[in-house]
Amino acid sequence: MPDILLTRRDDVGIVSLNRPEVHNAVKLAMWRELAGMFQSVANDDAVRAIVLTGAGANFCVGADVTEFNAIRENKDQSAAYETAVDACSAAIADLPKPVIAAISGYCLGGACHLALACDFRFADSSAKLGIPAAKLSIVYGAKSVQRLLAVVGIANAKRILYAGERYDAAHSLRIGLGLSTRTDLVPPTITLLYAPGQDSTFQPGDRLTFALVDSSGIDLTRLDNAHTIFTILDDRGAPVELTTAFSYDPGSYTRGTVAYTLPQVPEGLHTIEVHASDTFGNIAVRTFVIDVHSPARPGDPMQLSQVFNYPNPFQGITYIHARLNQAGAIRVQVLTVAGRRIRELESSGRAGENYLPWDGKDSEGENVAIGVYLFKVTAESQEGKRASAVGRALRAR
Repeated sequence: MPDILLTRRDDVGIVSLNRPEVHNAVKLAMWRELAGMFQSVANDDAVRAIVLTGAGANFCVGADVTEFNAIRENKDQSAAYETAVDACSAAIADLPKPVIAAISGYCLGGACHLALACDFRFADSSAKLGIPAAKLSIVYGAKSVQRLLAVVGIANAKRILYAGERYDAAHSLRIGLGLSTRTDLVPPTITLLYAPGQDSTFQPGDRLTFALVDSSGIDLTRLDNAHTIFTILDDRGAPVELTTAFSYDPGSYTRGTVAYTLPQVPEGLHTIEVHASDTFGNIAVRTFVIDVHSPARPGDPMQLSQVFNYPNPFQGITYIHARLNQAGAIRVQVLTVAGRRIRELESSGRAGENYLPWDGKDSEGENVAIGVYLFKVTAESQEGKRASAVGRALRAR
């Protein structure tokens, strides 16, 4: 994976530092690459704004000090290093388009230099900002200090540089770092969209459309499962990633849709888990129950299967279940074991799963006695094709 990622979300360019294993520490080559990347974005008319962020839990811990002994061992090398850092921040600050720093976790040292070059800085509650150069016996660059002075003033700049302390987002706002703090603890909402008149019955090959809504935007960075949109069918098998198929609604950065094609699965009830997260890392998991059936062909007989009731035994209401291979009228006769009819239920049945509630009462509205009852289910199509089945229910106290 590259150390820096440049992606697009509509007309917004997203520049992500991509070394999460070292908290996105910036190497010399990355300072130079960032400068060129921002210069290229400036010339891209399709990009109207840029967000600078970091992969994983942290924005950036600053420069990668592990390479300092090799690349800053003399005065000339140190000067070349500072030139690369200053060129990077100048490319950001001089960009004729708004640049936003989206900060989570650590934003230290050189990372503050990057953030200060941006037009706006937004941080969540996990942000920790500071310039620990003094504690590392490193001199903070002259132009870096100038940017700090321009934003926070001389008194706060001295405090930040001399103490080398870390500040949370709220404190950074108070001392003038210009951060806007925002906390979002609410995960996205996930909804299965139905066509007008459609229910939860589907066929293999159907496209299921899910709507994802979040005020902070949907995370599409694809760094790991926590940063992807994916589905799991029937709680087994490999996740199916849908991130690249997601698209925001026109003019919206809070709502969009993603489609999933239902594979070949047996008829019956199935579960689909949908996972997604927002840009603050809040993960949503929503499980949908769908009914899969293959449509009956012309001339096929009426088929009635999976006749049972739930719960069983029951005390109040029980639901009599019947599965049809095609639409038809359903009639349920509730009988005593001696064959005496005590109640009738009717419903317009659809192809797939059907549930008819029985409240445990007879046709007079009286509760039936404790004991075993039979229910005969008959389904009849508009063409007069008929099928019947019998089930058994136990009324408990």
